[in-house]
Amino acid sequence: MGQAAKLRAERKATRPGPYTKVQRVTAPPIPGTDSVGGLGSDRILKRDVPGRCFLCREHTDRLERSHVLPKWAGRWSKQEGEAERAAGRKPRGAFYSGKPGDTVTAVTQDMYWHYMLCRACEEWLSPGERILEQIATATTNSLEARGVLAIEEGSRVVGDRYRHLVQRALLGTLVKVHYAPSSVGRLNDAQARAIADRVLADDYAGITGPYGVKWYSFATDGRRVLGNPRSWPSSGVGPRGGNELTLGGITWFIPTSRTDPFAEVVRVHEWAVMVGDFRLRFTRDDSDEFVDSWARMSPTDLCPCGSGAEVVNCCDGSWVRLRRARTD
Repeated sequence: MGQAAKLRAERKATRPGPYTKVQRVTAPPIPGTDSVGGLGSDRILKRDVPGRCFLCREHTDRLERSHVLPKWAGRWSKQEGEAERAAGRKPRGAFYSGKPGDTVTAVTQDMYWHYMLCRACEEWLSPGERILEQIATATTNSLEARGVLAIEEGSRVVGDRYRHLVQRALLGTLVKVHYAPSSVGRLNDAQARAIADRVLADDYAGITGPYGVKWYSFATDGRRVLGNPRSWPSSGVGPRGGNELTLGGITWFIPTSRTDPFAEVVRVHEWAVMVGDFRLRFTRDDSDEFVDSWARMSPTDLCPCGSGAEVVNCCDGSWVRLRRARTD
């Protein structure tokens, strides 16, 4: 083997990610949006894909198919897309298949994923991802009973014993977003490595904890919440900080260093989970606009959190404890 071939082999064996090129699925543009299409998930291969895990950077003979954002967060996107397809509408931001300008013909069955992590790192992030799912989908009563949420100075905050799991999952997801070929936003490599080291060591000393805002959209057509905040899983990641993830209708603001632009704002609300109006981007449930909108809800209206359940069986008296209209 020549010197050039040896160098190529060495680079292939030490770089993170798959050692062999994996083709990606082509995604069409979404009409009515800024999407121009492009390449999405890796194609499923019938063989094991060897490489170095993006998180721990250890060699593995089998990289796992890792979702960039947790798989559960795409559930409502697919439901929204199915509603569009059944009604014969053109797509409005849901995952879909079909020619640009056509009505929805099929709904993509999964969110973007790539061969990225080893099994051990997948399992390391999984408990925190389950806690994030519970916070996004359960009532506050059940979350408080299990200690997932607690009340401190009148605010709901993530319980002490679950904070390291939540921070591990959120920071681990930022690392995946950074390395995922389908992502737009990027950290820089030094930041990504430093965050990955924190996640592996489970050591978050010196950085402010995240906080979340659970969004409500009060626009409905009687059958569904329009602009359902749960149907827009997204990430905002950049080298200057100010990173955020929206999962299941909750936006998490995640400082990654002491100089993060979110640090000062987040420090006031550290670990809190508040509610806000998705349309106004207002993060207090005692604002006049939020109170008036909630007061107009009846028990049988669809809950504006976008869960698909009626108000009386969802957030009334749970996430939102305000007076609202009652019908006999």
